[in-house]
Amino acid sequence: VPLSLLREFTGDLQEHPPLKSSDPVKHFSEPLELKARMDLEARIVTSLTPFQIATGLEWAAVDFHPKIGPTRTVFPFAGFAERIQHERYTTLFYETLNDSARADLIAGRLPFAQLDARQRQQALFLVPALLLQSPDKPVWLRLNETPRQTMSLIIPGGTVRGVRLELVAPPADTTR
Repeated sequence: VPLSLLREFTGDLQEHPPLKSSDPVKHFSEPLELKARMDLEARIVTSLTPFQIATGLEWAAVDFHPKIGPTRTVFPFAGFAERIQHERYTTLFYETLNDSARADLIAGRLPFAQLDARQRQQALFLVPALLLQSPDKPVWLRLNETPRQTMSLIIPGGTVRGVRLELVAPPADTTR
């Protein structure tokens, strides 16, 4: 992984770290936090190969220099890189959306009908249940945060919050 990208990704990850399933205060990310994290994941999957993510990013070591105490080596992407690998296609779908559509997806109100042909193909791959929907019935998409077990030995508790694309029925009175 190029050092310039690693520095950029590390700074962004420190600003918006992924929630752990054991977080006693927050159970779900705020929309802006989720958007920032998804934007970071989109930059990662379009900048690095799957091999670079699984090896270079997952095991990237950064020296942490606290004001008091010895320097520690940390692995800021351990577990997070694994999450990115598992959610690669969801992130690639997210990356194709413009800012307005990304905000709608995070808010749970992205109309499937507004997607272009390539995006529809990706959505069908991610959510096969779309094939069972009536063509005259509007369907919205959203990102749903869920706990996901990680195999990482470095992440305490062994779980990170992942995202999945899923269907949402729009409100009955919507004309969107």
